[in-house]
Amino acid sequence: MKALSVLLRYISVPELRSRPIRSVLMIGTITTGVALLTAMHVATDSIVSGFASDLQRLGGRADLQVTFGTGETGFPEDWVTKIAAQPYVEQAAALIHSQVTFEDGKPDTVELFGIDLLQRDVLDLYEVQVLEREKEDFTILNDPRGIFVTDVLARERGLHLGSKTRLAAVDGTHEYTVRGIVATKGLAAFLGGRLVAMYLPAAQPVAGRRGDLDTSLVDQIDVRLKDATKLETARSSLDSMLPAGFHADTPLQRRIVGQHTVEGLRATLVGMSSLALLAAVFIIYASTTTMVAERLPAMATLVSVGAGPKELVRAIVVEAVVLGAIGSALGIALGVALSSVVGKDAAAGMGLNYSLPFDSGRAAFDPFVVFLWHPLGGILTAACSAYMPARKLRRVTPLVLQQGDDAAGFGANVTLSLALKVAIFPGGFGLVALAYGVSHGLADWVSAGGISIIIASVLLTLPILRGGWVAAGPVLARYSGISGRIAGENLIRALDRSLVTASAITLSVAIAVGAGSLAQSFRNSVRNWYGFSGDALLSSRAVTGGWIAAPVERDIEQQLQRTSGIADVQTLRVVQGQPYHGERIAVAALSDGLLSEAIEDSRLLGGVSRAEVVERVAHGKGVVVSENFATHFGRPRSGDTLSLDTVSGEVRLPVLAVVPDYVSDKGSIMVGRDVLAERWRDDLVNYYDLRLASGVAVDDLAATVRGFPGGEGLVVTPTSAMVARVDGLIGEAFADIDTIKLLVLFLTAVGIADLVFSNVLSRRRELAVLRMVGLTESQLVRTARLEGLCVTLGAAICGAAVGTVCAWIWVHYNYPVLVGYVLRLSVAWNSIWTSFLLAAVTASVAATVAARYALAQPALSVVRYE
Repeated sequence: MKALSVLLRYISVPELRSRPIRSVLMIGTITTGVALLTAMHVATDSIVSGFASDLQRLGGRADLQVTFGTGETGFPEDWVTKIAAQPYVEQAAALIHSQVTFEDGKPDTVELFGIDLLQRDVLDLYEVQVLEREKEDFTILNDPRGIFVTDVLARERGLHLGSKTRLAAVDGTHEYTVRGIVATKGLAAFLGGRLVAMYLPAAQPVAGRRGDLDTSLVDQIDVRLKDATKLETARSSLDSMLPAGFHADTPLQRRIVGQHTVEGLRATLVGMSSLALLAAVFIIYASTTTMVAERLPAMATLVSVGAGPKELVRAIVVEAVVLGAIGSALGIALGVALSSVVGKDAAAGMGLNYSLPFDSGRAAFDPFVVFLWHPLGGILTAACSAYMPARKLRRVTPLVLQQGDDAAGFGANVTLSLALKVAIFPGGFGLVALAYGVSHGLADWVSAGGISIIIASVLLTLPILRGGWVAAGPVLARYSGISGRIAGENLIRALDRSLVTASAITLSVAIAVGAGSLAQSFRNSVRNWYGFSGDALLSSRAVTGGWIAAPVERDIEQQLQRTSGIADVQTLRVVQGQPYHGERIAVAALSDGLLSEAIEDSRLLGGVSRAEVVERVAHGKGVVVSENFATHFGRPRSGDTLSLDTVSGEVRLPVLAVVPDYVSDKGSIMVGRDVLAERWRDDLVNYYDLRLASGVAVDDLAATVRGFPGGEGLVVTPTSAMVARVDGLIGEAFADIDTIKLLVLFLTAVGIADLVFSNVLSRRRELAVLRMVGLTESQLVRTARLEGLCVTLGAAICGAAVGTVCAWIWVHYNYPVLVGYVLRLSVAWNSIWTSFLLAAVTASVAATVAARYALAQPALSVVRYE
């Protein structure tokens, strides 16, 4: 232990001080890897926690919550009476939710909740505290436009009892009267006070839920049980009486559902972050290999005077552990700081994927994982990466050490046979894990399998690189003379260091190309699909989450058809949260024109024509399913029939076609508009797709729509602007992946610069001798530059190939399981060219600067010193 202390004090510390760039690089690689892991972990945990908290607050103090599907679809209100009549139920209260937009003053979209505001027990259930209200109950009961606002909104908009304000909702824009003010707590707290409440019967037509007891709908029934009632007994009893598709869950169970919706995204982000930490392994290994090679003469002297090889190895590993600990600490701090930014991107991605609002503003994470396992992972990464090259010192003698790194065993003959032997375990495990994860829908297994296959692919490129460098030697000698010949010989002579450096570059470029291709594939797949072929879209100002606008009444269609300048009107309604085999899918109702456009690129079943598909779907005699629906639930064949649970009972319809569609992550089913209205009791519209007559401008149509009754709450958007908006949302959703890609590329550039610089400086004596025997400075600089370019460009080419394979695996296997969508592969050529350019420029500049620095010293002095 004393010998180790002496080595650290008199050898390691001075060496680290003399080469601060390498120390910073090693710390930086660990910092980056740990920071990315921490940021992704904290961000996704925060989203899960926030979503779960919102669900619990939405249910207030309820023991059970009854919903249809995942709670995004209304169902008949008469179930409130049936549930309340059960002997174990103390209270059953209904709730609906929608959106409204303030139209006077600055437009502001807030949530609308309908509850029984006059019942004390209902207010207690949702923890609603009324600060002020109209004294007469009949004043509230008889006002179909009476609202309660939070104290936050009252202060912001200068509202008080009796104030008038204009709100745009599903049923149009109308004037409402403030009948009460509530505190921002309980139900209102999780929205930050952005809430308007109404008496339930008045809120139902405003939210498009109709208005009489027989046909009106509610979104959720919250149940409080009588004392001494067993929760599981009550839940089982309610489940037995509820129709298929309905669920009686505890807030905790709904919280687990919320967690399930983000586990795939978490696996994607954490998996890519793990690759960044893996890249750090290669960079630290290469840096330590160079460092050990440079210290060989000094270590030979230490061994000669009594130092043991084991102490030398321990000293190098302890150095790495110290640097790894510093990097891990910095990584944790940076990761927590980055998590808020990453969380916004991840929440945007979740909103785009699930068309639900996700909040990332509340930091929540497991401190045991973040503050123990992540730093431990960073420290072990540094220690193992340093031990692998340092362990060779245990098998060498002082004489061998004096002869340099080639004699010490720091060169390697990496053959295809050896690479196959080394790659067989991660490759085999990766294939098995990927197959098992895909077949069972397990995100963690799929992510682990993809990472293992990438590792195996990088290892298999090593003999290819070696063969390429061997073949490049004669070519370099032929076209670059003596400079090329020396560069080619140096590549093979220091093969171990060259291959380790190339491995780091290969993996980093593969991450950049793979991540870039995933984002590009999603963007291009969705860009080529929207289902909108018209010139403009008419919708509500409010957005329910992601890209889908809040619904509006279908009767606007008649006004649009009567409007001059509009040649054609098509409609789209998307109902999310539909249950199917335990998953959340979407049901989309398309008018004939949009459906005809959607099935242009489809796989028809049963020999029907496209015209027959449109006709049969419109008349409720068939459905069309999305490709990702077919991927998740089995590809339908001719004659197959789907059984769907609806709020009015089961419906069975034959499958007529399979189409690419991106409305829902787990899949979507397209039905006729009348089928949705009859079976789901939903006759609303999210988007009116409008084709304008020749010479009519979108701005002119917008001015006309503002003159409609309630037109203030509607917005006319050019279709091209909608495409650009969704493209921007995709950019937000994949911004965290872009962050990973940029950080890895930056780290790779720094690693290339350090390794090329060190490689050149380690040959100062050789350069001095070559200069003394007649080579010019320009020839020697060209030698260093050619060697650096061969290493980096060869690795970048292999990285592009591995990244393309990686992208193919992610797009066709990982992404459908992890997130849900079935994409068309689009290789990110911009990432490939960027990687090539970055590698070439960095290597060329580093080699040039290092060579000129080495050659600036007197040749005789260098030879004498070495």
